[in-house]
Amino acid sequence: MAGTKGIMLFFSIALAAFHLTSSETLTDEKELTLQSMMSSGLQMDPAKDWKNHPLFPLYPIDFPVCKDAEREKKYGLCKDWESKGYCKTMKTMMKKFCPLTCGMCKALAAPACYNSPFGCCWDNSIAFGPNKEGCPPCLDLYPITCPQFKNYCSRQGQNARFIRYHCFNTCGRCAAH
Repeated sequence: MAGTKGIMLFFSIALAAFHLTSSETLTDEKELTLQSMMSSGLQMDPAKDWKNHPLFPLYPIDFPVCKDAEREKKYGLCKDWESKGYCKTMKTMMKKFCPLTCGMCKALAAPACYNSPFGCCWDNSIAFGPNKEGCPPCLDLYPITCPQFKNYCSRQGQNARFIRYHCFNTCGRCAAH
């Protein structure tokens, strides 16, 4: 069961088992929060484009990295092409292969909550009062299964993103804010 499909299948089976056999009881507030999060689009089909997730990018590991293409970097082509003026005359090609060398990388804008009087909630929404007043509860959508996949929180790839965006507490998002 190695690979993406195997891990997702295992995770799906584990979640199904959780829903069928869990003796864990959720408070009404947690249950409503989970239902709300799932119905609002946080429960995503892993095959979908993660850039459309309502909270993406929430974790630094998911931020886009601006870098030159490996081959062009390895052979020094970006610097050569830059010296020949291609950054200005062939912008489309250079943006694809040499965006860093050509200075075409855009800085990420800070979330709007950074400028608000009470700061940010765990999901980068705006807090309405001191002590994170008005922030939605931060929790794992699958409180029993998520800890079993904690080692995926800091990994790259589709499976890791699935864990990060369904296991907020396990992946440390709740404690960070």
